[in-house]
Amino acid sequence: MIPLAQKIKNLLNFRKIKIEESSALYASNSLYNLALSLIGIYIPIYLFNVTAGNKIFHSHYVLNGIIWICLYSALISVFLVLTTVLFEEKLFSKLKLKKSLFFGVVLLIVHLFLLMLAERNFYLIIVAAMVGGVEATLYWIPYHIFFVKRADDGDSKYGTEVGKRGFYGGLVASLGPLLGGLIITQLGFSFLYGLAIIILLASSLPILLYVTESSHREHKIKDVFKNFLFNKQYLTTNVAFFGKVGSDVISGIFWSLVLYFGLKSFVEIGTLNTLSGIFATSLLLVVGRNLDLKGSMKIHSVGVLINSVLGVTRSFIVKPSHLYLNNIGTTINSPAYNTPFMTKVYEKASKSGSISDFLVYRELILHASKAVILGLVCVCILLTGTWRWVFLVAAAGSAISLLIEK
Repeated sequence: MIPLAQKIKNLLNFRKIKIEESSALYASNSLYNLALSLIGIYIPIYLFNVTAGNKIFHSHYVLNGIIWICLYSALISVFLVLTTVLFEEKLFSKLKLKKSLFFGVVLLIVHLFLLMLAERNFYLIIVAAMVGGVEATLYWIPYHIFFVKRADDGDSKYGTEVGKRGFYGGLVASLGPLLGGLIITQLGFSFLYGLAIIILLASSLPILLYVTESSHREHKIKDVFKNFLFNKQYLTTNVAFFGKVGSDVISGIFWSLVLYFGLKSFVEIGTLNTLSGIFATSLLLVVGRNLDLKGSMKIHSVGVLINSVLGVTRSFIVKPSHLYLNNIGTTINSPAYNTPFMTKVYEKASKSGSISDFLVYRELILHASKAVILGLVCVCILLTGTWRWVFLVAAAGSAISLLIEK
């Protein structure tokens, strides 16, 4: 029986096209980033508008909406952890990575469809979060495994590779926020989600068609816990992951809302992020190459310092001009902040003795940390009745993430 991927390849006559596996990985990630860039920064804003009026958690609509968004994000992580712990062994032995990645894309589409329907029934946000946790498990574990094994040029250093991935992905995705803002303004969220779904379907094809999958050894989730999660040698790595995901999730949720409240225009938000993204993308190849040539510590330290300082200022700034400057500065600095971190993760994975187990461990520690952090943030918001202080927590997490260099 001919596999589905081979049928598609024969049908479209792609056999005559020779594409390197690394190029297929870059292409897949670029399309995936484009799809998510259309909607990514607007999802917290959309969720806020859908949920803020349903005052279940707090009488103040802003705080109530924020807690709903945090609950949604935390539930995704909870279900990712549960899915990974329960089904990680079958992911390798039964489903296989390429099929897993494809089904991950399909579930992401279901996830987005449920979010669209949440305008009519906001409780569907909870169902969407559950699907999102399963989707993230099925997609990101296989993708990172393929990247570490297939994108490496042989030197076991990943600065150039991560830089290329970021450059290609950023090049196409930089137009996403502006395009997304224009579509929301003219055609609404539903049309935007539909466009993102079509691009997501296309994003799985390069990997399905051109990346080879070797046979897998037997995997046990207990090995992930024993060798990584509860291994004292990885204590500083655990703390680094905790800090990084805390910084990223808080910034991702709350900064979107700050821009929404401060600028009050989807087009203006999109334009700002598109321009910032174009500047940042131009630096990725340079940063990636220098990481391989000179090491990551100096570049990463500067990136973390700038990111943390800008994070602290986000607790206080309110003027539109200050929002613009902070957003542009943070985005331009992102290659020096994010690329060294991801490069170090891939290098640790390649030297860990089990690339697959290390990357499963990475997903577990990141999302367990994310759920805990968001839960604590919700409790503190309920107790204090304020929320701008969260950027101080994000700045501290940014600083802690430098421990990945240990």
